[in-house]
Amino acid sequence: MFEPGYNASTHSLLVQHLDGRPDVQQSTAEVEAQAVYERAALERRWNSSQDPTSSGRSLKRVSLGPSVTLRSARGGDSAERCSLLRRRRQRSRVAAVPVKPPESAGQAAEPSLHDPAERRFLASIRNQLQHGRTRYMADRQVQQSDDAVSVFLHNLGHTGLLSKEQEVRLARIVHRGLRAEEARARLAVALDRPPTHKHLASELGLQSEAHLAEILHNMAEAKDLMIQYNLRLVVAVAKKYANHGVELRDLIPEGIAGLTKAIAKFDPAKGFKFSTYAHWWIRQAISRSISEQSRVVRLPVHISDTVSRIQRVMAQLNSQPDRVQPATHEEVGAVLGLSAARVRHYLCVSQPVRSLEAPAYAGDKDGDDSVLLGDTIAVVDDSVVESRVLDKLIREDINAVLSTLPPRERNVIRMRYGLHHPEGKSMTFNDIGAAYGLTKERIRQIEDKALTKLKLPWRRQMLRAHLYRTGI
Repeated sequence: MFEPGYNASTHSLLVQHLDGRPDVQQSTAEVEAQAVYERAALERRWNSSQDPTSSGRSLKRVSLGPSVTLRSARGGDSAERCSLLRRRRQRSRVAAVPVKPPESAGQAAEPSLHDPAERRFLASIRNQLQHGRTRYMADRQVQQSDDAVSVFLHNLGHTGLLSKEQEVRLARIVHRGLRAEEARARLAVALDRPPTHKHLASELGLQSEAHLAEILHNMAEAKDLMIQYNLRLVVAVAKKYANHGVELRDLIPEGIAGLTKAIAKFDPAKGFKFSTYAHWWIRQAISRSISEQSRVVRLPVHISDTVSRIQRVMAQLNSQPDRVQPATHEEVGAVLGLSAARVRHYLCVSQPVRSLEAPAYAGDKDGDDSVLLGDTIAVVDDSVVESRVLDKLIREDINAVLSTLPPRERNVIRMRYGLHHPEGKSMTFNDIGAAYGLTKERIRQIEDKALTKLKLPWRRQMLRAHLYRTGI
């Protein structure tokens, strides 16, 4: 009944798809009119072929709906009818283009594939990664382990290496997404609010919000792939610092943080291999973590760096073939431009803190683990320690009071009462007079004058607290 090429189901789906859209209602009516007209014409041809006596010149009215009404004509109207048919066929082809239905308010638009080649590239890299790990897991017998690091290394499996071309392409995808993130940050500062996706896409010169979403999605995928393919590099660097006060399972996350920073800063245009560039950032993140977490008392970063340089220079000097004695502080300071006292100070503050409850002979095979470090330290009477502290405080306050006197009077008092001698040995008037070239009477007068000044209330007040403490 219908001529070849006509598909009623396709027509029905197209009418349902376009139904209800204001911009294509007229086109839908024209398509329906065209379909009804062709159906009526085919029926007439069929009837004419079955009835030879029929002339086919009878007039028949066909109603096509409210918008279009067609009338079949005799042979004189056939040219006009064919012209109308051609025009409507052309309009039906235009109206038959699929139109995406409007999205609901709660349904987000899916990103369109603006660059299918880029998506295929990322998918191939992901499949290569998963294939290598799956094959590794199938070849090896999975062993149960409570060690988190062992499980992590086992799950890595056989991860291959990226070629230089793949690294460059992944880096470019990441940088394109980072530029979009930077533009978003600039717009947020300029607008004093987060920009919309439409505004950001317009600022970047993109076709649509879907294109922006695809760029950000590809950036996240490329960054994750670069991290996955370089995890073994992180583990290799972390193992070199495993015995520096921080456990390996804590160093690996720090190394991954350094790897992430390397991905953001890597410039493929300079021609370096990514693993070479990332190695420095991974090592920097791990060494910084050790300097901040390996000690009970944290050292500033610049001191930790200086200690590392001192230890490195000492190792280089001690490794010289003609050296017999270990490197001295003076030699190390000459290389680094530091004084020997400064080198000694840095090495002193870098000494590790040990617990008194730790075994005293942990490194000795013949040692007894039951002996604690606190047991090997001599016990000092608390009263002796307190006495030493008080003596130091009194000496400091006396020196502060004597500093207010003239130099000769101050020195006479020091020598007369033994303040200049470590053991407190005093000198006679004759000895002091011989030292100054004065008579003993003159030395006595200088002493009396100095003592009179020391008895002034504002000087005496500085030493009164010690008199009360000693019970005088």
